[in-house]
Amino acid sequence: MDTLISSDHLVEVVCFCVQWCGSCRTYQPVVEGVATEFEGLAWLRLIDIEDESEVLGDVDVDNFPTLLISRQNDVLFFGPLDPHAATLRQLVHSAVENRLPVVHDAEPCELVRRIAGMTKR
Repeated sequence: MDTLISSDHLVEVVCFCVQWCGSCRTYQPVVEGVATEFEGLAWLRLIDIEDESEVLGDVDVDNFPTLLISRQNDVLFFGPLDPHAATLRQLVHSAVENRLPVVHDAEPCELVRRIAGMTKR
């Protein structure tokens, strides 16, 4: 991972959480730490679904933390994840190395579009 990839191939990782969740609060520094490890290769962001509820639209997130991993408009992962640094690191590394299949599910694809719209504001 010494070579940076173009921004077209940047992996985006969004962690959906809520402030009242103890696991989410504990996981925040883990996500931030992993983000520094993958700087230039992956963009990681935490979204509190109560503060930014418009992002989810009709999508229900019932388990925390829930991750959405994408590259451009391709969803590579969407679901809850054990809040451990090694698990997140391995998943992000797999995404960066193009070892995750594309998920063809309308809900997470729509989430990717809404999040992209948020970042362009």
